[in-house]
Amino acid sequence: METLEEIKEKARQKVEAEITNTDTYTGQIGMMLLTWIDYTDNAAELILADGKTVKGAFEAMRDYASKHKEGNFACLVPPKAMEIVLEYFGQPDPQSVIEGGLMYQAMMDATAKFKPYGTETPKSGTDTPITGKVTTPSEQNPQPVAEKQQPAANLSALNALNLEDFGL
Repeated sequence: METLEEIKEKARQKVEAEITNTDTYTGQIGMMLLTWIDYTDNAAELILADGKTVKGAFEAMRDYASKHKEGNFACLVPPKAMEIVLEYFGQPDPQSVIEGGLMYQAMMDATAKFKPYGTETPKSGTDTPITGKVTTPSEQNPQPVAEKQQPAANLSALNALNLEDFGL
């Protein structure tokens, strides 16, 4: 019988095999799936289910966007995009997983590679478990912020979909 870590490793390999470029829609979905694997124990089994692919998750998002477009454009905010992906893979009650910390973890993982000038290198979100403890501003240790920061391009690919790109 396989251990949970072996199942998670198989799921990681499946997702990584489907990602050719992280700066594409499917690449961004794949990166979110890698975070999900580390965040929730049942994610690996759901991802390994027959017929479930990163491309299939993207097509589920595209179908949703097509049904909810205004004119020739549709916009999926990251929580909705994540919800659609989790539903595609069969996650029971995806909203509770997202609100329970998966969205936070995915954003932390996506921004971990960006380092504001004059600060220490941030840790990957998966290295820092969510403790559930809420800190007050006086307990927090704010980091200096660069004068001008550009938004991370990582999840922006999931934000706005021009349906002309998909031939719709």
